[in-house]
Amino acid sequence: MALPAIEIRDVRARLDAESLVRRQPQVVVDAVILRLSERGLTLVLPPGAPLAVDRITQDRVLFRVNIRGVEGIVHAQPRVTPSGRLRVELVSVRALFLPFFPVPLSLVGEMIGRFLPRKPGLFLGEGNQIEIDLAVVLREGAGLEALHLPPLRAVGAGDGVVELRFWN
Repeated sequence: MALPAIEIRDVRARLDAESLVRRQPQVVVDAVILRLSERGLTLVLPPGAPLAVDRITQDRVLFRVNIRGVEGIVHAQPRVTPSGRLRVELVSVRALFLPFFPVPLSLVGEMIGRFLPRKPGLFLGEGNQIEIDLAVVLREGAGLEALHLPPLRAVGAGDGVVELRFWN
């Protein structure tokens, strides 16, 4: 059986009472686990981001990157920032035109800092690491304005899935 793009587990949520009075119901999520397959992770990436999910392995996500015509494979570990964002921490990078020579991470960080598109939910974090605010991406990029997620608190990868745990 194929993995679902996005699986939602262990939801604790409520309707905001004041939003009901205004006749604009809003769902406030207190805790949830999202499990994203390769397809699901691709769906939540900000539109126009210069990367695509290649595959998810044990503790790593492999991305195909294309920055100004230079293509490569990025090995990244998903991490959580203190502010509750998903950090895509670079582990190694290989340019497709020179697959046997690793690209220095400092050079990649410089390229990310220079060419990362400005999109809602997509940020340049410490050390030029890509950070994704999934609450913003889902609210603004996916049109789920009535959904309010708590901060991301834990993340893991393996068996073709990235698991994201949100709670207050």
